[in-house]
Amino acid sequence: MRKLFFIAVMTAAVVAASGANACGPNTLELLKQVATMQAAPAYRCGSAFNAFLHAFHAKDYPGALAAYEAHLKGLGKPFAGTPDAEATLAYLRKLAGK
Repeated sequence: MRKLFFIAVMTAAVVAASGANACGPNTLELLKQVATMQAAPAYRCGSAFNAFLHAFHAKDYPGALAAYEAHLKGLGKPFAGTPDAEATLAYLRKLAGK
């Protein structure tokens, strides 16, 4: 019984951590994965973050850039100015032609 409980707790921790990582570090890596998915994922990172992923998946790069900038001004504010955020912004600007 304890083993089953331990497995359930560890699985929940891994799932929770993977969702949390989507909102913060490794955003550029996440974008590369989203490009290969059949549908854009949705995370509990706020509507701007999900709009960013959906726009990127639809190849609406100016829309993705605007949504990511909105995310960094809102719930993503702690990540604004980080190397990952700056790399993601540079990548989106390049794709958007800006």
